[in-house]
Amino acid sequence: MSGLSSLSLNPRYVFGYKSDVKNSVQHIDEHKVVYPAGHNLVIFNMEDSSQHFFQGTEKSYGITAIAVSPLKKLLAVAERAAPEKGSKAVIIVYDTIAQRKKREVFDTDLNIQEYVDLAFPPSQNLERSFLLSLACEPTWTVIYWQWDRKKMIAYTQISVGPPITQMSWNPREPNCICFTGNGIFKYVRLMETTFEGIHSQMNGKDAEISTNFTCHTWLKDGNLAVCTDEGDVLILGTNGEYKLRLPGSPGTGFKI
Repeated sequence: MSGLSSLSLNPRYVFGYKSDVKNSVQHIDEHKVVYPAGHNLVIFNMEDSSQHFFQGTEKSYGITAIAVSPLKKLLAVAERAAPEKGSKAVIIVYDTIAQRKKREVFDTDLNIQEYVDLAFPPSQNLERSFLLSLACEPTWTVIYWQWDRKKMIAYTQISVGPPITQMSWNPREPNCICFTGNGIFKYVRLMETTFEGIHSQMNGKDAEISTNFTCHTWLKDGNLAVCTDEGDVLILGTNGEYKLRLPGSPGTGFKI
């Protein structure tokens, strides 16, 4: 029996996919993708079908969001708090090349229960130290971390109530961040240790256009495309100013 007690089991393959995780499928190089399955992150090699795993922490309620850095060398993972187990919501940063944990960060002041979005800065020089996280309802709070020193640099409340569906850095103005959601369009600038509001709503759009903004993406020309629950695609300038509704938008009945 003493020999059996020293045995350990290591997984070779994990099947399945956890679909409720933000940004849940990401390329980390041209041959590998990372995705959540149960309480694991799976790195799947599409050439030889092998898998490598980052296992979730024992005292959490599961993975809620992931993000890959611009150079694909870092992977950030958010896990939900389990207060009765004595755990806080945590963000873990992994090295995708060495495939090992680098840092684990959590707040000590705000009592965050869950992070619903993560984003590394678009600047390749900043990804080695900094990270943005979005905490969920009821107070949707964005936090800017210096993750390599486990330090919270700045935070601010973005909204109370309605969900924020997406958060992203402006790749042309790397200190600016866009937030969209149900009745929410906010564009802010990071000023070292504070956030400065630029737009708190989408000004200039037609009144009949829905304000339930479901997603957005930055275009190669620097403009911003924002979609609605009624199938409209809206184009905004690099500074967040409304320009037009895309004529080819699917329209009513086609939620994007």
